[in-house]
Amino acid sequence: MIFKPGLFLAIILSLIGLLYLYGDKIAGNSLGLFYRQAIFLGLGILSFLIFSKIDYRFFINFKTFNLFLYFFSILLLIAVLIWGSEIRGTRTWFKIGEVSLDPSILAKFALILVLAQYLSQNHLYIYQLKTFLKVLVLIFIPVILIALQPNLGSASLVLSIGFSILIFAGIKIRELVLLLIILLLGLALGWNTFLKDYQKERILEFFLPYKDVLGVGWQREQAKIAIGSGGLWGKGLGKGTQNRYGFLPESKTDFVFSAIGEEFGFLGIFLVMFLYFLLMKHILQIISLAENNFAKILSLGYLANLSFQFFLNVGMNLGFFPVIGISLPFLSQGGGELIFNFIMLGILDNIFAKSKSNI
Repeated sequence: MIFKPGLFLAIILSLIGLLYLYGDKIAGNSLGLFYRQAIFLGLGILSFLIFSKIDYRFFINFKTFNLFLYFFSILLLIAVLIWGSEIRGTRTWFKIGEVSLDPSILAKFALILVLAQYLSQNHLYIYQLKTFLKVLVLIFIPVILIALQPNLGSASLVLSIGFSILIFAGIKIRELVLLLIILLLGLALGWNTFLKDYQKERILEFFLPYKDVLGVGWQREQAKIAIGSGGLWGKGLGKGTQNRYGFLPESKTDFVFSAIGEEFGFLGIFLVMFLYFLLMKHILQIISLAENNFAKILSLGYLANLSFQFFLNVGMNLGFFPVIGISLPFLSQGGGELIFNFIMLGILDNIFAKSKSNI
């Protein structure tokens, strides 16, 4: 079997996340989440192997499939606003028994496919206002629906993916200025319309970090304490006091980076960051070698997703960004996001293989 860098790096990162979940046994807790995540990792690897064998040009030739996926994801985003399970004031998931389904993950996948196809076929017309506005509509429909949940983290991520693809496609300064104006207007509208009071408080707390460390600022403060207390080597698997005793909320999802820092120390989080940078470098190599615009834009779309999610999550854990609720790819507990990442890496692996065969 030919060595696949994307698959190798993704598995190593996922195993680090699994190792942290296994620490529940040492801490005296159930291994239920460990077993569930292990199953999802197996499904993720299987998804990678399947999609790496599918000719990526399938997505170019079957425009109907991409559009169906896009509009189906929009219908799911509308449905979750009506019938989704409400957790802490947000409607983000469909709850089916013990399984939670987040339609924003499918929306990310569909948006990347649709934009890659549309812009690769209309790249000569990207300078026309009509084409530019069509792309904006494709981006803002899912962004607005996700913001209505309200899910600030996922909405910001989808918006970042869309804008990154637009800029990569080669828009003019005029359109770029228009994008910035729209973004500022959207932020103002979102502040007054979409955001809950607790989300506003989190953002305001970012600018006044020590105003309410026992309230809104609790998560950010505990995250920094967890990383700092880990030192160079960490406290040991399952022995983190901040995360295992509940001082650090969401230690298996949004704040898993801090939890790993506490138990595995600076060397642990340095290894994690190094693996992410290697994965990003590999994707940049795929973009540079890609044989057509569709492959380049699709690869760029996933790179935007991975890099923005990584930098926003790590920045949130280190106190550089507001707490907006965003997970860390591969390391955070959650099946849907894990499978999405392996599917995208599988498609990119096929692009990589086809590109190398043409050199």
